[in-house]
Amino acid sequence: MVKQLHTVKEVISELGGQDAVKQLTNSKSASRVPMWKNRKRFPATTYTVLKSALQERGLSAPDDLWGMQ
Repeated sequence: MVKQLHTVKEVISELGGQDAVKQLTNSKSASRVPMWKNRKRFPATTYTVLKSALQERGLSAPDDLWGMQ
């Protein structure tokens, strides 16, 4: 059974926290992941890598967290 996540904060937490997500997305800026939390949305460029990481862990999140309908 796939566990459904509903927020950017939940996704970041389930993927191991800010540092882990920063590594997954190859983000150079320390402030980038916290900025995503504040905006409550991931950039579309992170869609594939984060969705794959979630799937590997038996997790899912709605596409609207990336601004997709």
